[in-house]
Amino acid sequence: MKDNIRFSNILLTIFLFSVLFSIVTHSKITLKIGLVLFSLVVATIICFLFLMLIYSIKRYIQRKILLRQIKHEWFPKGKYVFFLYSSSKKWENYFKNEMIPKIADKSFIWNWSTRHQDGWYRDRFAPKILSLYRPDQHFCPLAVVFLPSGKIKIFEFYLPYVRMIKSSNLAYKSFEDEFLAFVNQLNRKI
Repeated sequence: MKDNIRFSNILLTIFLFSVLFSIVTHSKITLKIGLVLFSLVVATIICFLFLMLIYSIKRYIQRKILLRQIKHEWFPKGKYVFFLYSSSKKWENYFKNEMIPKIADKSFIWNWSTRHQDGWYRDRFAPKILSLYRPDQHFCPLAVVFLPSGKIKIFEFYLPYVRMIKSSNLAYKSFEDEFLAFVNQLNRKI
């Protein structure tokens, strides 16, 4: 994607230079080169937008299929939360001892650090959930809550937890309480 944008920028720069040069020198050949380059820039932009549209449609369909599969397979088991954490010294003990026992009966829980030993890639849903819903940065610890309506709610624990460690901030506790209340309220609906 970045390469396409760079290529378009280069072509646009050459086009503008050609137009300016043709104005200064009154050259028709330079103007024709500029028009050809402009046509290439427009074609590149149209191709890029078309590919982005195809990609967006593909992601939309993948998400809908995944949500339907999860609703069909997880909801009858009373599970609707995908919880991901890692063996980081910052939070492993806290999440293992404090958070996971509170949500274990409602969640599929995965440890990112042991994903290769745990058969992560043989699981039907874990890799798909992460590829479709994880944030670009700081995706661990993470909870993806699947709602009966077919929507999702994502809780990213990384930043609130790190802020709590650095400044003894109580905002994390309210974030955690919000998450647990949301999960427990949803438990009554399912």
